[in-house]
Amino acid sequence: GVIIAAFAVSGVNSCAPYVCMFLVSFESHASEGSRQASLYYKITAFLWITTAMLTSIITPFVETLKTESDSLVPAMYSIFITEMFVGPATQLLDIYGNFQKHILAPRAKSQSLMSSYFQGTIYNLSERYTNITNILFLTFYYAILFPAGFFFASATLGIVYWTDKYCILRVWKPAPAIGNHVANMSRIYFFSTALIFYAVMSSYGFASFPFDNACGGTDPIPDAYIGSFAAERGSGGTADIELTADHKVYRHCNQDMLQYEPTAFPPLPSKQIDPWMTRGQEKFMWIYAYTVLVIAATVIGIILKRSFEIVRSMFVSPFKGHIKTCESKKFDADMGAYLPQGKLPNDLFPVLFCDVSNIDEELIPWVDPENSYDHHNAIYDIEGLAEKPVFSIIGHYPAEK
Repeated sequence: GVIIAAFAVSGVNSCAPYVCMFLVSFESHASEGSRQASLYYKITAFLWITTAMLTSIITPFVETLKTESDSLVPAMYSIFITEMFVGPATQLLDIYGNFQKHILAPRAKSQSLMSSYFQGTIYNLSERYTNITNILFLTFYYAILFPAGFFFASATLGIVYWTDKYCILRVWKPAPAIGNHVANMSRIYFFSTALIFYAVMSSYGFASFPFDNACGGTDPIPDAYIGSFAAERGSGGTADIELTADHKVYRHCNQDMLQYEPTAFPPLPSKQIDPWMTRGQEKFMWIYAYTVLVIAATVIGIILKRSFEIVRSMFVSPFKGHIKTCESKKFDADMGAYLPQGKLPNDLFPVLFCDVSNIDEELIPWVDPENSYDHHNAIYDIEGLAEKPVFSIIGHYPAEK
């Protein structure tokens, strides 16, 4: 039951990046960083829903704290275990990369084609960020109901860190420099949103204890119900029940304050339809509910302020002119120059889109030991194209020695 469901969740999460990449392929972005940021929030939103929210929706409320195989707590164990091992194991196996190296490469008809199979597997930085935020969100969402999730998350993040580090250095193809778009979006929006869910879901978790939809327990049992009875189980069979005068009468009530209409936020004790909270629980919830309200308002305010600054920067320049004197610095000869170039999927080296005959070749940050730079230059693909002002002009003005 829960093991199959956990593997199903892991499988859906593995397919989500490809679906999101297909959607992003229809978008136009000015930079790779912008593209990765767009891919990041799509994958993250998808994984948050399928991994955390969907599990709580399909689990009956009264099954939340039970230990049966179809309850929430065993499901959390299974999901955390699969997140801890399935993803990293798949990365280390690198099935597609090994297929290219050991099956396709020996059968390649040219050296360049064979070499292209050893470039490494392409990876997306947005997908790596998504795995981290998904683990944190799952931990925060069920923090009260499954506090062991913090230990699972700690172990999982450690495994993910070392697995990603090994794959980046030994398995995957080098990724292009994309700037801090994904990091900023993750820090400002997604980590903040996860913190809000942590506070809000914790408050509803405290308020909903003991998750049995049973209220009352003060009225004595009627005399007609005192004695021994044989009751039929819903799953089949019978059960012997013995009731005495010491038992109390309970009635059904709705303890799931998330399902109230209108929504009970914050989940204050005064919003109970049928009181079930203990006196200590009510005192705690009066304090905790207003604390959650302050936390949520503060975090939302920070997000809105940052969003306003981003929108404002589109219309008002943040630049402020200033004059600063400084000593002249010597140019670092080991630092490569910026060149207009592009990368084709099966080529080992980039394609140049400029005339590099007037610059020092040491400024080009890569070297082909077999061919000259003209071999990789698009301006020589068509005869006479190099003389026309079509491509970028690159100049080099070395400092006097």
